[in-house]
Amino acid sequence: MGSDSTIFPPFLGANDKVAAFTPEICRSVEAYHVDNITYKGFKAYTYTADFGDMSSDPQFKCFCTTPDTCLKKGVHDLTNCVGAPFIASLPHFYLAHPDYMNAVYGMNPVKEKHEIYSVFEPMTATPVYAHRRLQLSIALHPIEIIEFMKEVPDVVFPILWVDEGIELNKKILDKVRIIFTLSTVMDVFKWISMIAGMGMGGASAFILKKMKDGMSVDVAPGQKPQTITPIEVNSRY
Repeated sequence: MGSDSTIFPPFLGANDKVAAFTPEICRSVEAYHVDNITYKGFKAYTYTADFGDMSSDPQFKCFCTTPDTCLKKGVHDLTNCVGAPFIASLPHFYLAHPDYMNAVYGMNPVKEKHEIYSVFEPMTATPVYAHRRLQLSIALHPIEIIEFMKEVPDVVFPILWVDEGIELNKKILDKVRIIFTLSTVMDVFKWISMIAGMGMGGASAFILKKMKDGMSVDVAPGQKPQTITPIEVNSRY
């Protein structure tokens, strides 16, 4: 489910969600509407997303290595996707279950730095600004047969996180503004056409009424209207 993260259905509504398939994690990420803003002069919607909850959401159950080992909220098991015990999440386990953050020293999730954030122009569904952030961690477990792994805690240990961002430049934004200009012109033309049509209809009705009034015959009080006898015309043919 979802697009390739470059093209989205136009005419976004405030209640619409935006889904994009992310091949790196073998699934779609669904973003939901947060706020209405003005971005560089035009109306825009802001969206954010998270990784959901594998333990309770049926659509993500297939990523659990076993039915009894589903991870908690905010992280995504990539074992079945990449064939290695990697875990995806937002950086510093932002929006994830507190157990993951508390198990690793130095975690400090900050909304502005670590959330997935995007700005869409709703009419064209153009993403004009976005930050896609992803943290990769590895699931560590104690291994008794390996000496230096015996004391390893059972923890999801972060390895790295990345921040991919886009911001449309002025040249592209000007093309988006052209669409708005054409839309405004069409709206104005629509109303002008409606008003002109109503005016022409009213004028036609007025002229028709005047024509009917001009064809009427005035009859004095008490006088019967004259009957017009048709003239019979004999034809030679």
